[in-house]
Amino acid sequence: MCPCPICLVTKGEVPQLGTARDMQWHQTNIRLDDDSRSERVETARALMFEDGEAVNSAVVQNSLEGASLTPTRNAFSSAFWEFGVNYHQHFVVDVLHEIELGVWKGLFTHLTQIGYVVGDNFIQELNHRYCQVSTFGRGTICKF
Repeated sequence: MCPCPICLVTKGEVPQLGTARDMQWHQTNIRLDDDSRSERVETARALMFEDGEAVNSAVVQNSLEGASLTPTRNAFSSAFWEFGVNYHQHFVVDVLHEIELGVWKGLFTHLTQIGYVVGDNFIQELNHRYCQVSTFGRGTICKF
């Protein structure tokens, strides 16, 4: 089975995240901004914009299959392609954006229950720290 974060979370194997096996998988399966990725994206875009295929059509999805690609040109790829820069190496993966809301809520609930067992005002300290996080303006990130 694939130990990437998306597969681990959707298969309910969150405990595998960060393990030696998970790290080894990421080191051997590095995402590359290469000709293959670019060609697949451009093929999908041509199918959509020239042939009139829908984004979720089978033919478009088949052209992107197996690499978690979307038919969107990446601005970083466009800007740095000529310099041989692999933009994937410059960003940190945010696992929370890969986890479905229901899965995260269940995980957070479980961790909170563990916090009650730990005691020593763990939950109060957690609440205190969450209250210190800025809301980042109106209508974006809200306090719990």
